[in-house]
Amino acid sequence: MGRHGTVWVAWLDPTADPVPGEDGRGAAGWEASWQPDGVGTRPLEDAWFETLDEALAWAGARTDSVVVRPWWDQSRYYWAGSSHDPRGLPRLGPPPRG
Repeated sequence: MGRHGTVWVAWLDPTADPVPGEDGRGAAGWEASWQPDGVGTRPLEDAWFETLDEALAWAGARTDSVVVRPWWDQSRYYWAGSSHDPRGLPRLGPPPRG
């Protein structure tokens, strides 16, 4: 398939904010979706990860364009890609201490 599109990674915690999953998943974790370029197209692949590092490794194997909504800031998206960010998002950093 080649490296293209964007992988969107988001923290989900069904115990705090119930999100019915097709697989009945009840534990918190990182949902990733590899989206092709273009509007109205279906995802190329979806995955679920226990850690952000696992999700980012999976994403980086598919594209240079990676966008993350982390658990420590559910109100915004961050850039975690290896290429230039055309969206102007802030760069993903480590979670706050505390």
